[in-house]
Amino acid sequence: MLQLSYNRLLQFLVVLVLMTSCYGEEVDQTLEEIKGVSPVISSFEPAAADVKGLVTVYGENLNFVDSVYIGGVLSPIYRRVNSNELVVQVAPQAKSGKVRVLTSAKKDGTSEGTLQINYPTPAVQLELSDIKEELFANEVVVLGGTKLNVVDKVLFGEKEASIIYQRGASIAVLVPLFSNDQVVDVSYTYFTPSGSEKVSVKSGIQVITPSPRVSNWTPLIIKGKSYSLEGQNMNMVEKVFVGATEATITDKQAGALTFVASGGATANTSLKLQYTNNGQQQVVENPVAYIASAVETYFDFEDQSLSAVTIGKSAHTVSSTINGTVAQPAFPAGNAYYHLKMFDAAGDAGGSSITYIRFDKQTNSSWKSMYTNNASGQPVLHFWLHVNNTTPTIKIYLTKNDSYSLKLKDLSPEKYKEVFGEDGKKWALIAVRLKDLAPSVTESAVSADSYMRVNFLVDSQQNVPLEANMDWISITDKVLTGIGAVDMTDSF
Repeated sequence: MLQLSYNRLLQFLVVLVLMTSCYGEEVDQTLEEIKGVSPVISSFEPAAADVKGLVTVYGENLNFVDSVYIGGVLSPIYRRVNSNELVVQVAPQAKSGKVRVLTSAKKDGTSEGTLQINYPTPAVQLELSDIKEELFANEVVVLGGTKLNVVDKVLFGEKEASIIYQRGASIAVLVPLFSNDQVVDVSYTYFTPSGSEKVSVKSGIQVITPSPRVSNWTPLIIKGKSYSLEGQNMNMVEKVFVGATEATITDKQAGALTFVASGGATANTSLKLQYTNNGQQQVVENPVAYIASAVETYFDFEDQSLSAVTIGKSAHTVSSTINGTVAQPAFPAGNAYYHLKMFDAAGDAGGSSITYIRFDKQTNSSWKSMYTNNASGQPVLHFWLHVNNTTPTIKIYLTKNDSYSLKLKDLSPEKYKEVFGEDGKKWALIAVRLKDLAPSVTESAVSADSYMRVNFLVDSQQNVPLEANMDWISITDKVLTGIGAVDMTDSF
């Protein structure tokens, strides 16, 4: 505002000179000569002032003054009144001494008298202040106390806060931005005749830096599908990356962000949200499994529950429920999987199925056309399997007459550990190339029989407790080795 007034004055003088020239009158002084006059200080008031207080300077030719020194210390011009009056704010580090003014033409003027500078001691009182244990960057904090008008800086750690209001009884500041969350001490500084003093106000304050904060990270992203992340400050996100490949943001609000991933390769990677904080690019990220292939999901047991499960031999079914004692598999998101315990005490189960999961109970019937439309003619069945260090048999029926068994008891110890871990208690993502498993099976037969299912058997293991936990039964067009799938086609 002050600079604007100064410019307008110069414009007025130029116009005045031009107008005078137009009337054929002589110009007594050029603009440079006008600006080149020396300022004169005739007096100032008050005779003594506190640091950061206001002092009014009187004199002549003060309109071109652009800097003021008190005791040799530069002090800011607070207000330009006219060519005879100027208001100056005493710099926090000012010293008692003469007042000196200086123009842009390097013309100066100095007072005859000496301005006495006082250095009051400010005091912050916690009971009059509002400093919470946890603060957000850019949050307003009010300090209460006495003589706070002379406070020079308020610090959070070593970072200076912006002062937005300052009077004797209170001072309001904005909590500064950090690159990440910080635990800091709050303090303030002020000047004394011997220099700056620092006073602690409160320790151990948690400063939370605004950033996208996701409450529902997705553990799985499939190419071409839309995903929504919910949380706080999601509108700060500028770009979304799945690994090194940028996704397309389709909607962005403070509470949610929607995006679609495309390109890239199937892999265990990171979902990255890029945003700008304090002028610098920042990233928040979370591990994610990315599938760059077509996927049809049939059972994840979140919504369907046990509706697709049929018990074949109830006498040997110890439990058939949603969820057992093991944790959820890595993906997809959810809190439900199928859990089965089997036990054959009498030895009469033989090769009969104890329970089975029926695809004909699935409302999504695209599995009937998986050889042409669903998986580009190369259907690969995937499912999570956790057997809790036991050896059940998994039997896949494609039609009534085409079935294939994975007998875990027949696996070599090395192969078993490779699939289920050293202790046999790891979730394994099993992959089965159906066309290679059953080259003679046709799509028309699969569709006509509508018999596709995954069965569980004790397979003549008498008095041996067996367990099978299963989730995310899906069909893709490739074996998902990039996210850890184990191809077990040749083990059936």
